[in-house]
Amino acid sequence: MSKSLSMFAVAAALLLASAAAAGEFIRLDDYEMDSLHSIGFEMPRAAKVNIQAVGLRPRFSSELTTYAWILDATTREVVWTMLAESTKRVGGKRNLRECEATVDLAPGRYELHAYSGSHWNWGGRTIRINGLKDIRKLVDKDADGRWEWKGDDHDGHWKWNGDKDGDMHIDLRDDGNSKREVRDCWVSLSADGIAKNDVRTFEPNGALAGALLRHAGLGDEVIVREAFTLDRPGSLRIYAFSEQPHDSRAPADQGWIVNTRTRERVWEMTERNTRAAGGAEKNRVFDGEVQLEAGTYELVYVTDDSHAAEAWNAPPPEDPLNWGVAVLPGKAFDVASFHVTKVAADAEPLLDMRRVRDDEYLEKPFRLARAGSVRVVALGEWNSGSDEFADRAWIEKAGGGDVVWEMTDDNTVPAGGAEKNRMFDGIVELAAGDYVACYATDDSHAYRSWNSGAPYEPAAWGMALYPGPGVSATDVKEIAAAQVRDSDDVLARIQSVGNDQHRQAQFKLDKSQKVHVMALGEGERSGLVDYAWIEEAKSGDVVWEMTYRNSRAAGGARKNRSFDGDVMLDAGTYELHYETDDSHAFPAFNAAAPRDPRRWGAVVTRAK
Repeated sequence: MSKSLSMFAVAAALLLASAAAAGEFIRLDDYEMDSLHSIGFEMPRAAKVNIQAVGLRPRFSSELTTYAWILDATTREVVWTMLAESTKRVGGKRNLRECEATVDLAPGRYELHAYSGSHWNWGGRTIRINGLKDIRKLVDKDADGRWEWKGDDHDGHWKWNGDKDGDMHIDLRDDGNSKREVRDCWVSLSADGIAKNDVRTFEPNGALAGALLRHAGLGDEVIVREAFTLDRPGSLRIYAFSEQPHDSRAPADQGWIVNTRTRERVWEMTERNTRAAGGAEKNRVFDGEVQLEAGTYELVYVTDDSHAAEAWNAPPPEDPLNWGVAVLPGKAFDVASFHVTKVAADAEPLLDMRRVRDDEYLEKPFRLARAGSVRVVALGEWNSGSDEFADRAWIEKAGGGDVVWEMTDDNTVPAGGAEKNRMFDGIVELAAGDYVACYATDDSHAYRSWNSGAPYEPAAWGMALYPGPGVSATDVKEIAAAQVRDSDDVLARIQSVGNDQHRQAQFKLDKSQKVHVMALGEGERSGLVDYAWIEEAKSGDVVWEMTYRNSRAAGGARKNRSFDGDVMLDAGTYELHYETDDSHAFPAFNAAAPRDPRRWGAVVTRAK
């Protein structure tokens, strides 16, 4: 054997020995687009693990869109992740990045994950669109009314104003060859003295030892409800993930816990009480303890129509298998005091005003036999521009019209879907007496005709009343409108006035006193065309008149005006008048109705 052949044989032997000493024991490759790839493995003994990986970093981006990481399967802590700054360009490849790393792993169970995200650049350009004809050359409208980019592998969505010309901002730029380059990515683990047969693999599921409740790996459009009771006060650890879009004040995927007796939210996910969960910036996690009193509770977790365990539209969190919520024992928690119970089915509503469509006004008078509480569940549309509800619910005292409860921005919470969807679910205390439950919608975004994301429970759009603590179904009775009597304070009422009407009502005052006038009308600065006035009956002299200057915006269309104030009158007989022109009156408004369309007209009461 020649010297050169001998040296070659020695080198080959050294290479084989090295390969045997540091053999590959785990590998992930052949990635699919926009997918999570995972494998679990058990380290039989401590070892220094060598990691080799190839990922993707598109041009004009500082972040990897395809990358890998290792998670401790017991603690759920990340022990290694592939970072863009630790990679270098693969020779001859525009977007591929490679890295080599070493990590010390103790004996135990681990999870290797790789995410292969879309590799289109988000940067954007603005193009001029001349109506739907041009926009349809670029995009298709999907079933949910969103414009979707045409062509394979594109996954961008844009909002469009329907039929108007204008600029459209395209945020997705084709960087080419996405599928091919994603399939060139991989990750490999090896270690000296550890062969493939030494390492047992398993299918990871993100299990949390000792979990009392766990709903994980949740996909899109899911609603989870679990009820539990605590025999005594205790501290529970909540481990939950949420999607918090940067342009929204409320999470898109989120969880909360409700005290079933008071309907109070005793815990909920917010941007402030969560922290970054890794991956996309919108991934957030809550991992902390919540102190609860003895009682019965309901755990709720909801997801919207995108970015969940079944289909991530951006990099997933570092613990992707636990997307959802889990309840675990807190410090010094007595597990024997925790009981999972059946979620109580909602009783039949005492009053049902749900599934409300566009341009509807509903009212249901009811009588409460004794003082008590009712549970009100109401969903509506908040208009941040006008700082009021476009679709709203309220309860007023029958006969007088005094509002005893109404939806506000402060007493409602996000209802899922579009940020403007708001929900009230709480207890309202009422004295014995007669009431009117009311619900009104404007001309868009209601049940079955959403102009943006629908709420988690679309069929609940509207209002429903249920028995509260201490109130039974027999204590509440729906009554006919004819059974509703005006209170003793009402002096004259002209309401629900239609087009082309002139109506009047007479009232008497035994002494000089202040009266309160509430009136709704229509008009601009040039004058009102639907309005009220008061005349002295004998002389016909006008003693008060509704004008543009003494009225204010009444919600809905800009021309809706309201007067709500006191008027001083001498003793005598008076006539309340109300007149409308040929358009925009109850119930046929030709523009957005006011907040309380039934009150179109005027009412005079004794001042308080």
